[in-house]
Amino acid sequence: MIIKIFQNYIFSIIDIISKFNIYKLFFTMIFPRIGILLLKIKFGGIFWILCYIFYPRFLIAYLVTSHYYSQSKILVFFVWYWAYIMERTEKRIFVPILVNFFISIKNFITKSKKL
Repeated sequence: MIIKIFQNYIFSIIDIISKFNIYKLFFTMIFPRIGILLLKIKFGGIFWILCYIFYPRFLIAYLVTSHYYSQSKILVFFVWYWAYIMERTEKRIFVPILVNFFISIKNFITKSKKL
C-alpha cells in the first residue's frame, strides 16, 4: 500500500516536471511574482490580483491545487506547506529589513535638509 502511494507520487512528480521545466518550478517557488508572469498563467479576477500582490505563493498553491489535486495529493500538501513557510519567513525577515532601509533613507533626507 505504501509502496503504491510512493510510486503514484513519484510518477505524478515526473509528469509535472515533464510538463514544466524543473528550473521553472524552482524559480516560481523562490520568486513567485516573476515566475507567475513568466509562466503566463491566465488572469483570474480580483482574488487573483489580491493574491498576486499580497500572497503570491498562496496563489501558486491554489493553482497547483486546482490542477493537480486529483493526481497527487502529496504534492499539493507540500506546495501548501512551502507556501505557508515561505510567506511566514518572508514577512519575518524581509519586512524589518525594508522598514529599516526606508527609515535610514528618511533620516538621510532629513539630515541633508538641515544642512
